[in-house]
Amino acid sequence: MSDVQPIRVGVIGAGLISQVMHLQHLREMPELFTTTALCDLSLDTATEVASRFGIPNVYTDWAEMLKGPVDAVLVLSSGCHAEPAIAAANLGKHVFVEKPMAFSVASGIAMRDAAKKSKVQLMVAYPKRYDPAFERFCEEVNTVTDPRMLRVTTFESPIAPYVSQYPLYKGPALPEATIQRLNEESH
Repeated sequence: MSDVQPIRVGVIGAGLISQVMHLQHLREMPELFTTTALCDLSLDTATEVASRFGIPNVYTDWAEMLKGPVDAVLVLSSGCHAEPAIAAANLGKHVFVEKPMAFSVASGIAMRDAAKKSKVQLMVAYPKRYDPAFERFCEEVNTVTDPRMLRVTTFESPIAPYVSQYPLYKGPALPEATIQRLNEESH
């Protein structure tokens, strides 16, 4: 038996990608991860999703969540990832962010620098990185001597049939003021 304790994970964002992908995957690996906290702008959504996944702590403020028992943070919210990612890194927590990493090069560099300074890992969710087709593309592109134009054709199935098998919880609409603030932050 191993003395290694599971990594305590805090998740920011309880929407579709959180419910369909990340929380499912974390739950499938209890020897490696335990999800200790979930944060969402909607308390109703955070509470319901946390209940479904057995997550003990619920927050509507990511800064408060970062004060709790978490070793790593998944930033899955729509909108700006830079501020919570930098804050988490500065507190010594490893960070995983959904794409897009940032809305500006400067924000991305600030995220990278915060992780480097704190000696924590920062990872961006680029799932195609490990896709065999992408790996083959990387091999092939290295054989091209004068790449003026490359054409790549892929097939991506629609997401609706995939996610329809999951009992997604969609909470009440956010207040208009919150939506406006999020829109302003993303520009």
